[in-house]
Amino acid sequence: MMLGVFMGVSPFWGYQMALALFLAYVLKINKMITLIASNISIPPLIPFIVWASYAMGGLALGDRATRLNLSAGINLEFIRINLVQYIIGSICLGVVLAVFSGIVMYLFLVFYKRIKPTTK
Repeated sequence: MMLGVFMGVSPFWGYQMALALFLAYVLKINKMITLIASNISIPPLIPFIVWASYAMGGLALGDRATRLNLSAGINLEFIRINLVQYIIGSICLGVVLAVFSGIVMYLFLVFYKRIKPTTK
């Protein structure tokens, strides 16, 4: 699950599921869970993921998450200036979300095992 969430937030847009499936195969972990977890980047969440990645990159680079100025338009210079911050931020956000989702899933499974009725 952690690999899927990390790959879902990673900056490999369009290749996230394929990379997650390939890495799950190489690491010999559950491919179905990895593939399902990589679908975190569904269309309604994409603007929030991009913004959080950009903000996290600003914190990581010490820029304190500068605001995007979209009034001048988006061109290649705009992308060049902001791309590094976004890529670093998306990797950092992916790690944070992967660890958080791993902890939540672990606690859920421990709790589920504890309340599971015993059958005779």
